[in-house]
This record gives sequence, C-alpha cells and structure tokens, in this order.
Amino acid sequence: MTKETEEQRLGRNKQTSVNHSYIKSGEYRKKFDAISDNMELSRLLYNITKEMLFHRAGTKYSDVTKKIIHNYDNILTIHTHPDSFPPSIEDINSNYDHSYVAGIIACHDGM
Repeated sequence: MTKETEEQRLGRNKQTSVNHSYIKSGEYRKKFDAISDNMELSRLLYNITKEMLFHRAGTKYSDVTKKIIHNYDNILTIHTHPDSFPPSIEDINSNYDHSYVAGIIACHDGM
C-alpha cells in the first residue's frame, strides 16, 4: 500500500482548504443568524452552506444551490468561492437577472 500525496488527489489545493473548526463554530454560525429574523431559516442556510463548503474543501471548484423552485417569491442563492474573493460581477448580474432577493457568497476562508 502506498501513501497518498497531495498530487495524487485530483483537484486538491491547500490554498482552498476550509477551516472546519471555524465553519463549525458559533462565531461563524452567528453570521447566519443576522440574515433573517426566522431562526429556522438562518440555521437551514448555515447548514446548507456548511455542507457546501465541506464538499468543496481543498478544491478550486465551487458549489451553487440548484433546486427547482416553482411559485415562490423571495428566492436567495448560496454560492461558494474557493478563492475567497467577494462576489464577481457575474454573481451580481445573475442575482439581478433572476430577481433573487439576496445572494450568499460562502468563502472558503469563512469571511
């Protein structure tokens, strides 16, 4: 049995790792508490975001929530940014074009 190295894991990148301890922390969770007055919704957004970040930890790939939603208003999106940059003009335009109420950019560094 050979030992796995970084180069052997396709898409793995140390610069895009996620600090699991911080993402699981109360400090990070409280950022989501400020999104809505509805605590159930805030926790749902936090849990979805946490799952997305852990899924893409250590990769340069991003996740976007993709669910078919019919007959709902006040839609928001969640999108991960492995490079931890702020929203791109494409992100902003996409939210505008689709009339989303808000968009959450979840950076791998937790900021």
